[in-house]
Amino acid sequence: MGSLEDEMCRRNMVEEYTEMNQLVQNGTMHIFKTGGHPAIMTNAELSARVITEYINS
Repeated sequence: MGSLEDEMCRRNMVEEYTEMNQLVQNGTMHIFKTGGHPAIMTNAELSARVITEYINS
């Protein structure tokens, strides 16, 4: 999980996350359009949904 507005991430964050996701077996990637650092706190409710969906899949 990451946020496009995260001031601590690189500008090529989506590319970097995509590369990392390819290294993780059964991994998934979720990028929030808004929110800061860390994404799990600035998008807490949405993060909980994403995590729950991943666990239940």
